[in-house]
Amino acid sequence: MELKDLKNVAINCETLDEARECCELADKLGWKWKSDNSFCSETYWDYYEEETCYDFCECYFSPKCRFTENNYTIKPASWFLENFKTKDNMEEKEAKKGTLAEMYACANDELKKVLESKFSKDELGIEVRLPNTWEEFSKENVTNNEYYIDYRDSEICIIPNCLNGLEKEKCLLPSKQSAEAHLALMQLEQLRDCYRQGWLPNWGDGSNKYTIYKECNSVVTERSIHVNHFLAFQTEKLCEKFYENFKDLIKTSRDLI
Repeated sequence: MELKDLKNVAINCETLDEARECCELADKLGWKWKSDNSFCSETYWDYYEEETCYDFCECYFSPKCRFTENNYTIKPASWFLENFKTKDNMEEKEAKKGTLAEMYACANDELKKVLESKFSKDELGIEVRLPNTWEEFSKENVTNNEYYIDYRDSEICIIPNCLNGLEKEKCLLPSKQSAEAHLALMQLEQLRDCYRQGWLPNWGDGSNKYTIYKECNSVVTERSIHVNHFLAFQTEKLCEKFYENFKDLIKTSRDLI
């Protein structure tokens, strides 16, 4: 692939390590920031963290939502590293991977835990088997301390021990924080529909909708036309009122809205 293949494509780097790898590869390919500085000089990942995206064609960075609004195709860092790798970079990664995998295979349990905390499964040669069905996932991913929302009083309850061999319940959530976010989202849906009074957004027309959503690590209110958001209202005044009244619920569920 060539640079021209990245037109209207943004590369999303969810971790600082991914950002460093992508910027190092861009540098090896001879690309530079608009300022003419080397891509290795600064990743700027701390500005938007896991939302960070790079447009290597135009040589700039921005949060994922901005690229989405401008109809960019979002590709993961792994796609960029795989399709634009140089021969030197490829040999370097394979050598590193081989060395780490050999070390991991011979390590005791304690050392394995240390290596797992510092390197990816791919680097350690651990095969990741992804499920093809819910039934397959539920049998192979039984964990302890899962949470659910009690239907009687909406309390968040914990199941301390899920026995191996039993299928996971579909209503369980992996953490208390996740359960709190889903409970807040359910409340927000009911409140949103009350505020809308029967109005439904048509994302295919050219009318303004006033939305609340997460951008980077903050919650914002903004006008939208075609970009679908869970919390959307027919007027700016109604949107602002909703945000002011229910900002605590919105903050709790912000990763879901």
